[in-house]
Amino acid sequence: MVHGSCSSSGCFAMTDEAISEVYALARDSFASGQRSFQFQSFPFRMTAENLAKHRLDPNIAFWRNLKEGSDYFELAKQEPQVSVANQQYAFSGDASVMMAVAQKRLNDDHQVADLAANGVQPIKLVYGDGGQDASFRQALSGEDGSLAVGASAHNRLGDISRPEALAAGPQEVVLAANGKPRQGPSSTLAYTSQGPRNGQIATGEPIRQAAPAAPVPTAQAARGDGRSVLERFRGLFGS
Repeated sequence: MVHGSCSSSGCFAMTDEAISEVYALARDSFASGQRSFQFQSFPFRMTAENLAKHRLDPNIAFWRNLKEGSDYFELAKQEPQVSVANQQYAFSGDASVMMAVAQKRLNDDHQVADLAANGVQPIKLVYGDGGQDASFRQALSGEDGSLAVGASAHNRLGDISRPEALAAGPQEVVLAANGKPRQGPSSTLAYTSQGPRNGQIATGEPIRQAAPAAPVPTAQAARGDGRSVLERFRGLFGS
């Protein structure tokens, strides 16, 4: 479910260049005798500003739980020990680091409260086709700012599932105190600064608001070659 290219049906498509680093780390880990390695996935970087923006999201309690593990790694540069207790992740490790994690949590909580009090609005992000990293747009952008989705982009990045969704980017929807979208002209803030010029992508297709992709089975790799992730990893690292 983690692979190259820019085409995704629910997987993490990281471009071929980025996935080559993951594959290299996996290869060296297994060659050195490890039977597994950790791979964390977070909704965003666990900064106080991001927590303030997403403070009304229904998943915020879970994300704050994940932040404990993220903070441990940021402070120690080592993986924490992870277990599950009371339907939550429980992180443990060096005692001095755990104390620093607790202090960081308090500092971040104060900063989140200050940001909220100073006008940082709660939002939710709405995507046409999953979260697209800025590197995708940078790799696709031509000199005139348009998105080049022709043969050259395919040769560099592989399949690109929905270029119009990549062109449109996500939208920030401002929330009211009850967690519902705020009514009024400022309720939806499109990332217009990321959009291509003249409302066109390089192929001449108009940019349109893409509907969310329908859920698909995730047991198959998103490249469309019919092989599962396990089969592809076996092909890379042997059986």
